[in-house]
Amino acid sequence: MSYRIEYQFHLPKGEAKSFNLDFDSDFGLAPPALRDRPAWTDLEYEKCRHCPLDQTESPSCPLALQLVPLLDFAADLFSFEQAKVEIKTPQRVFVLNGPLQRGLSSLMGLIIPASGCPHTAVLRPLARYHLPNANRNETMVRVLSTFLLASKMAQPVPEKPWETLLKIYKNLHIMNEFLVRRLRAACEKDSTLNALIILDAFTFFVPMELEDSLSDMRPFLAPMIEAIEALNAQNTDES
Repeated sequence: MSYRIEYQFHLPKGEAKSFNLDFDSDFGLAPPALRDRPAWTDLEYEKCRHCPLDQTESPSCPLALQLVPLLDFAADLFSFEQAKVEIKTPQRVFVLNGPLQRGLSSLMGLIIPASGCPHTAVLRPLARYHLPNANRNETMVRVLSTFLLASKMAQPVPEKPWETLLKIYKNLHIMNEFLVRRLRAACEKDSTLNALIILDAFTFFVPMELEDSLSDMRPFLAPMIEAIEALNAQNTDES
């Protein structure tokens, strides 16, 4: 059963563009139907140094292919152009008003995990519960809670979970570096590049602000922490 999320961009001069993303049961996207595959989508073009894919099996970078329709729309647009973006999910509708790069960054944050790139698949659980234009605090809560839940289910459970999380984001940062190189060959203006740079900022602040973020979260988690501690103490007394 597919799951659709629609992004509709409305530009000041009246132009509108819709992106209808149909996700499969694993929350992946089928490769887009393209008449021609641009040279910058070739797997060996600015290939990520840690990419596990082989050109005989994957002639094109799956992530680059997914971004072709977006670049066809935004390659000649500036990042500061104002846009209204409507995001429709099966559960709700979001509306963003502001610089184009914000809407593009939010859309890329949804496409990239589902693209088929081996390094970004780790983000599919976050994409499944997509939150458009999430700020840093929202992102940290979503990343940490999802990661800890997945770690609890992993076999064996990681002995040093934060080290594992840092490795994940290091891999994502490397991927973003090489993706920027690809996009420079395709973008006449800066909107798509700046959208990716916004996303890449998250690969910096998650590792750098991990401890501070945990401290910042403690006050709003206090009621749950107190309840857990009280129940643990009660169970200890009963035993």
